[in-house]
Amino acid sequence: MRKQDIKDRLIASYARLMAANNCPLVGLAGGQGIGKSYLAQEVRGHFGEDVLVLSLDDFYLTKAARVKLAAEVHPLFATRGVPGTHDVETLLDVLGKLQRGEIAPGMKLPRFIKALDDRAPDSDWLEVTRPPKLILLEGWCVGAAPQREPALQEPINALEQDEDAAGVWRRAVNQYLSARYQPLWQMMVHKLYLKPCAFSQIFDWRWQQEQENLAAVGRVATPQDQTRIARFIQYYERITRHMMQHADDFDMVVEVSGPDRAWELIKS
Repeated sequence: MRKQDIKDRLIASYARLMAANNCPLVGLAGGQGIGKSYLAQEVRGHFGEDVLVLSLDDFYLTKAARVKLAAEVHPLFATRGVPGTHDVETLLDVLGKLQRGEIAPGMKLPRFIKALDDRAPDSDWLEVTRPPKLILLEGWCVGAAPQREPALQEPINALEQDEDAAGVWRRAVNQYLSARYQPLWQMMVHKLYLKPCAFSQIFDWRWQQEQENLAAVGRVATPQDQTRIARFIQYYERITRHMMQHADDFDMVVEVSGPDRAWELIKS
Protein backbone atom coordinates (compact mmCIF):
# COMPACT_ATOMS: atom_id res chain seq x y z
CA MET A 1 0.00 0.00 0.00
CA ARG A 2 1.35 3.42 -0.95
CA LYS A 3 2.17 5.97 1.73
CA GLN A 4 -0.57 8.25 0.41
CA ASP A 5 -3.12 5.43 0.67
CA ILE A 6 -2.15 4.88 4.31
CA LYS A 7 -2.48 8.61 5.03
CA ASP A 8 -5.89 8.63 3.32
CA ARG A 9 -7.03 5.71 5.48
CA LEU A 10 -5.88 7.50 8.64
CA ILE A 11 -7.59 10.74 7.62
CA ALA A 12 -10.82 8.84 6.95
CA SER A 13 -10.60 7.30 10.42
CA TYR A 14 -10.12 10.71 12.01
CA ALA A 15 -13.08 12.11 10.06
CA ARG A 16 -15.31 9.33 11.41
CA LEU A 17 -14.07 9.97 14.96
CA MET A 18 -14.82 13.68 14.67
CA ALA A 19 -18.32 12.94 13.43
CA ALA A 20 -19.02 10.52 16.30
CA ASN A 21 -17.30 12.28 19.22
CA ASN A 22 -17.01 15.69 20.80
CA CYS A 23 -13.37 16.79 20.32
CA PRO A 24 -11.78 13.32 20.53
CA LEU A 25 -8.16 12.87 21.54
CA VAL A 26 -5.99 10.68 19.31
CA GLY A 27 -2.39 9.61 19.79
CA LEU A 28 0.57 9.34 17.43
CA ALA A 29 3.64 7.47 18.67
CA GLY A 30 7.05 6.72 17.20
CA GLY A 31 10.75 7.00 17.90
CA GLN A 32 13.07 9.93 17.24
CA GLY A 33 13.31 10.97 13.60
CA ILE A 34 10.73 8.46 12.40
CA GLY A 35 8.35 11.04 10.91
CA LYS A 36 5.76 11.85 13.59
CA SER A 37 5.87 15.60 13.00
CA TYR A 38 5.62 15.09 9.24
CA LEU A 39 2.51 12.93 9.57
CA ALA A 40 0.92 15.23 12.15
CA GLN A 41 1.35 18.19 9.83
CA GLU A 42 -0.09 16.21 6.93
CA VAL A 43 -3.21 15.60 9.02
CA ARG A 44 -3.30 19.27 10.06
CA GLY A 45 -2.92 20.31 6.43
CA HIS A 46 -5.94 18.25 5.45
CA PHE A 47 -8.30 19.32 8.25
CA GLY A 48 -6.99 22.83 8.89
CA GLU A 49 -7.92 24.43 12.21
CA ASP A 50 -10.37 21.64 13.01
CA VAL A 51 -7.34 19.65 14.20
CA LEU A 52 -5.04 20.85 16.94
CA VAL A 53 -1.65 19.12 17.04
CA LEU A 54 0.03 18.96 20.45
CA SER A 55 3.53 17.63 21.02
CA LEU A 56 4.35 15.79 24.21
CA ASP A 57 7.79 17.44 23.92
CA ASP A 58 6.27 20.85 24.58
CA PHE A 59 5.17 19.65 28.01
CA TYR A 60 8.62 18.78 29.31
CA LEU A 61 9.34 19.97 32.82
CA THR A 62 11.49 23.08 33.06
CA LYS A 63 15.21 22.59 33.46
CA ALA A 64 14.96 23.70 37.09
CA ALA A 65 12.23 21.14 37.80
CA ARG A 66 14.30 18.35 36.23
CA VAL A 67 17.36 19.34 38.23
CA LYS A 68 15.22 19.08 41.36
CA LEU A 69 13.87 15.68 40.27
CA ALA A 70 17.42 14.50 39.58
CA ALA A 71 18.51 15.51 43.07
CA GLU A 72 15.52 13.87 44.75
CA VAL A 73 15.15 10.66 42.71
CA HIS A 74 18.07 9.90 40.36
CA PRO A 75 20.64 11.99 38.43
CA LEU A 76 19.51 10.63 35.05
CA PHE A 77 16.24 12.56 35.41
CA ALA A 78 18.16 15.76 34.62
CA THR A 79 17.95 14.69 30.96
CA ARG A 80 14.56 15.24 29.33
CA GLY A 81 12.76 12.46 27.54
CA VAL A 82 11.57 9.60 29.70
CA PRO A 83 8.30 9.42 31.63
CA GLY A 84 8.68 11.55 34.73
CA THR A 85 10.22 14.46 32.82
CA HIS A 86 6.88 15.77 31.48
CA ASP A 87 4.40 18.11 33.14
CA VAL A 88 1.50 15.68 32.77
CA GLU A 89 -0.71 17.62 35.18
CA THR A 90 -0.57 20.72 32.97
CA LEU A 91 -1.18 18.63 29.84
CA LEU A 92 -4.27 17.02 31.38
CA ASP A 93 -5.55 20.44 32.42
CA VAL A 94 -5.06 21.79 28.90
CA LEU A 95 -6.77 18.78 27.31
CA GLY A 96 -9.73 19.06 29.67
CA LYS A 97 -10.28 22.71 28.84
CA LEU A 98 -9.95 22.10 25.11
CA GLN A 99 -12.38 19.18 25.11
CA ARG A 100 -14.91 21.15 27.17
CA GLY A 101 -14.56 24.11 24.81
CA GLU A 102 -13.29 26.38 27.58
CA ILE A 103 -11.16 28.56 25.32
CA ALA A 104 -10.67 31.70 27.40
CA PRO A 105 -9.33 34.81 25.64
CA GLY A 106 -5.56 34.63 25.53
CA MET A 107 -5.39 30.89 26.27
CA LYS A 108 -1.90 29.68 25.38
CA LEU A 109 -0.14 26.33 25.02
CA PRO A 110 3.40 25.85 26.31
CA ARG A 111 6.39 25.49 24.01
CA PHE A 112 9.70 23.85 24.78
CA ILE A 113 12.92 25.09 23.18
CA LYS A 114 15.24 22.10 22.77
CA ALA A 115 18.24 24.28 21.91
CA LEU A 116 17.91 25.84 25.37
CA ASP A 117 16.72 22.63 27.03
CA ASP A 118 14.02 24.64 28.74
CA ARG A 119 10.46 25.89 28.44
CA ALA A 120 9.93 28.98 26.33
CA PRO A 121 8.79 32.20 28.05
CA ASP A 122 5.02 32.66 28.19
CA SER A 123 5.22 35.36 25.53
CA ASP A 124 6.32 32.72 22.99
CA TRP A 125 3.57 30.22 23.75
CA LEU A 126 0.99 29.27 21.09
CA GLU A 127 -2.34 31.06 21.41
CA VAL A 128 -5.52 29.03 20.92
CA THR A 129 -8.23 31.02 19.14
CA ARG A 130 -10.99 28.44 18.64
CA PRO A 131 -12.03 25.03 19.98
CA PRO A 132 -10.68 22.17 17.86
CA LYS A 133 -12.80 19.29 16.62
CA LEU A 134 -9.98 16.78 17.17
CA ILE A 135 -6.76 16.87 19.21
CA LEU A 136 -3.76 14.91 18.00
CA LEU A 137 -1.07 14.32 20.65
CA GLU A 138 2.23 13.15 19.19
CA GLY A 139 5.19 11.89 21.16
CA TRP A 140 7.79 9.17 21.23
CA CYS A 141 6.23 7.22 24.13
CA VAL A 142 2.53 7.95 23.55
CA GLY A 143 0.56 4.81 24.37
CA ALA A 144 3.49 3.01 26.02
CA ALA A 145 2.62 0.49 28.72
CA PRO A 146 4.70 -0.11 31.85
CA GLN A 147 6.87 -3.20 32.17
CA ARG A 148 6.53 -5.93 34.76
CA GLU A 149 9.11 -6.08 37.55
CA PRO A 150 11.12 -9.07 36.17
CA ALA A 151 11.82 -7.11 32.97
CA LEU A 152 13.36 -4.27 34.99
CA GLN A 153 15.93 -6.33 36.85
CA GLU A 154 18.72 -6.42 34.27
CA PRO A 155 20.20 -3.35 32.51
CA ILE A 156 19.74 -3.38 28.74
CA ASN A 157 22.51 -1.00 27.64
CA ALA A 158 25.68 0.72 28.82
CA LEU A 159 23.82 3.72 30.23
CA GLU A 160 21.78 1.53 32.56
CA GLN A 161 24.73 -0.68 33.42
CA ASP A 162 27.08 2.19 34.27
CA GLU A 163 24.69 4.79 35.71
CA ASP A 164 21.67 2.84 36.95
CA ALA A 165 23.15 -0.47 38.06
CA ALA A 166 20.74 -0.73 40.99
CA GLY A 167 17.73 0.00 38.75
CA VAL A 168 16.49 3.04 40.70
CA TRP A 169 16.03 5.21 37.62
CA ARG A 170 14.37 2.64 35.36
CA ARG A 171 11.98 1.57 38.12
CA ALA A 172 11.06 5.19 38.80
CA VAL A 173 10.47 5.78 35.07
CA ASN A 174 8.25 2.70 34.97
CA GLN A 175 6.29 3.88 38.01
CA TYR A 176 5.73 7.32 36.50
CA LEU A 177 4.60 5.67 33.26
CA SER A 178 2.12 3.53 35.16
CA ALA A 179 0.71 6.12 37.57
CA ARG A 180 0.74 9.35 35.58
CA TYR A 181 0.72 8.50 31.89
CA GLN A 182 -1.73 5.59 31.65
CA PRO A 183 -4.74 7.83 32.58
CA LEU A 184 -3.69 10.13 29.74
CA TRP A 185 -3.39 7.31 27.20
CA GLN A 186 -6.81 6.00 28.31
CA MET A 187 -8.41 9.26 27.18
CA MET A 188 -7.44 8.46 23.59
CA VAL A 189 -10.00 7.00 21.23
CA HIS A 190 -7.36 6.02 18.65
CA LYS A 191 -3.63 5.38 18.84
CA LEU A 192 -1.32 5.10 15.84
CA TYR A 193 2.21 3.71 16.16
CA LEU A 194 4.96 4.40 13.64
CA LYS A 195 7.00 1.29 14.45
CA PRO A 196 10.71 1.10 13.51
CA CYS A 197 11.60 -2.12 11.73
CA ALA A 198 14.63 -2.37 14.06
CA PHE A 199 15.83 -0.38 17.05
CA SER A 200 19.12 0.41 15.24
CA GLN A 201 17.10 2.50 12.79
CA ILE A 202 16.32 4.98 15.58
CA PHE A 203 19.97 5.93 15.85
CA ASP A 204 20.32 6.15 12.05
CA TRP A 205 17.33 8.51 11.73
CA ARG A 206 18.26 10.58 14.76
CA TRP A 207 21.85 10.91 13.55
CA GLN A 208 20.63 11.97 10.10
CA GLN A 209 18.39 14.54 11.78
CA GLU A 210 21.28 15.83 13.90
CA GLN A 211 23.56 16.29 10.88
CA GLU A 212 20.84 18.27 9.12
CA ASN A 213 20.27 20.43 12.22
CA LEU A 214 23.98 21.18 12.55
CA ALA A 215 24.33 21.94 8.84
CA ALA A 216 21.47 24.45 9.13
CA VAL A 217 23.58 26.49 11.58
CA GLY A 218 26.80 26.10 9.60
CA ARG A 219 28.34 23.26 11.62
CA VAL A 220 29.76 19.96 10.43
CA ALA A 221 28.91 16.97 12.60
CA THR A 222 31.86 15.47 14.50
CA PRO A 223 32.55 12.05 16.06
CA GLN A 224 31.83 13.68 19.42
CA ASP A 225 28.36 14.61 18.17
CA GLN A 226 27.81 11.02 17.09
CA THR A 227 28.87 9.73 20.52
CA ARG A 228 26.51 12.20 22.19
CA ILE A 229 23.56 11.04 20.08
CA ALA A 230 24.37 7.38 20.72
CA ARG A 231 24.28 8.02 24.46
CA PHE A 232 21.07 10.04 24.20
CA ILE A 233 19.27 7.24 22.35
CA GLN A 234 20.01 4.87 25.24
CA TYR A 235 17.65 6.85 27.48
CA TYR A 236 14.82 5.84 25.14
CA GLU A 237 15.86 2.28 24.39
CA ARG A 238 14.02 0.34 27.08
CA ILE A 239 10.59 1.79 26.42
CA THR A 240 11.08 1.84 22.65
CA ARG A 241 11.92 -1.86 22.56
CA HIS A 242 8.95 -2.61 24.82
CA MET A 243 6.63 -0.68 22.51
CA MET A 244 7.98 -2.56 19.49
CA GLN A 245 7.24 -5.86 21.23
CA HIS A 246 3.70 -4.76 22.09
CA ALA A 247 2.77 -2.94 18.90
CA ASP A 248 -0.52 -4.81 18.80
CA ASP A 249 -1.71 -2.64 21.71
CA PHE A 250 -2.19 0.16 19.15
CA ASP A 251 -5.20 0.65 16.88
CA MET A 252 -3.10 1.26 13.77
CA VAL A 253 0.54 0.29 13.18
CA VAL A 254 2.76 1.44 10.33
CA GLU A 255 6.21 -0.16 10.13
CA VAL A 256 8.89 2.27 8.99
CA SER A 257 12.20 1.20 7.46
CA GLY A 258 15.28 2.43 5.63
CA PRO A 259 16.87 5.84 5.10
CA ASP A 260 13.85 6.95 3.05
CA ARG A 261 11.49 5.86 5.87
CA ALA A 262 9.36 3.55 3.72
CA TRP A 263 5.95 2.66 5.18
CA GLU A 264 4.16 -0.67 5.47
CA LEU A 265 0.72 -0.89 7.06
CA ILE A 266 0.69 -3.90 9.39
CA LYS A 267 -2.43 -3.16 11.43
CA SER A 268 -5.45 -0.91 10.84
